[in-house]
Amino acid sequence: MKLAPTIFHFNCPFCGAHAAEVRVIDFLDRWRRTPQSDFDALITTYADVLCVIHASPARWRTKRFLKALAKVLDLLKSLSAVSLSAGVVPARADFRCVDCPLCLTPKGPRPPDRYFTGWPGACKVQAANLLYEASIVLFAVVRALPRWANPPMLGKLGRLLRSNYRALEAVGLMECPYCGRHTTCLYGEGSEDNPHRCRWCLDRTSPFGLSISLTEQGTILLSGCGSDIEMDLDGNVVRETHDMTPAQLPDDVVPFRKSKPNEPR
Repeated sequence: MKLAPTIFHFNCPFCGAHAAEVRVIDFLDRWRRTPQSDFDALITTYADVLCVIHASPARWRTKRFLKALAKVLDLLKSLSAVSLSAGVVPARADFRCVDCPLCLTPKGPRPPDRYFTGWPGACKVQAANLLYEASIVLFAVVRALPRWANPPMLGKLGRLLRSNYRALEAVGLMECPYCGRHTTCLYGEGSEDNPHRCRWCLDRTSPFGLSISLTEQGTILLSGCGSDIEMDLDGNVVRETHDMTPAQLPDDVVPFRKSKPNEPR
């Protein structure tokens, strides 16, 4: 039995709150109707969290990852109305003091969770989850096409998605062949009946995200929710198709992946 694709399956990737699961189709509708101020708050908070990761003393942060992360921050600066400074821990990254712009959980303490800690001490898995699920959010905005998302902004979001993906690869974890999430462990023996998949795919029994694939021409193809965007290596959109009529949105959303294996059984 396939389950409806959702977000917030475990934690909110921004603040760690145990938010109620939301269907991706409902999440898309939220971003179709939301004002630009909500998106600005989201972008600024995301940049704040990445600044904290950039300044963290954690040993897992390689030179390759920091270089990729710096490119993400440069793009976020062009989208954010607030000045960003890597190396300074922003107050907005402390979710005891701010409402979460992603899951909308009010400010206050978060329930203890062994999979989520404060951002200054975050592990590579937590950082990878942030990059992965932030890409889903950005992708949702590109797909939802709110009225304030003009072509220059969409172009910046396309470049940001590409840089996000490169930073995710640079974390150095194993990649799930179904959803593209990077994790420390893949389950299954790798056979047709018991393929490799991550904990999220194991729990959900069906994909729930979107697709980021590398084409033979070296371009990046983002697919899902009834539309495709193909970008060249500079982040320029070379092909774009949309079908965002709510009644025509599919019940399932294909995941991040570099290939197209059969769905886990």
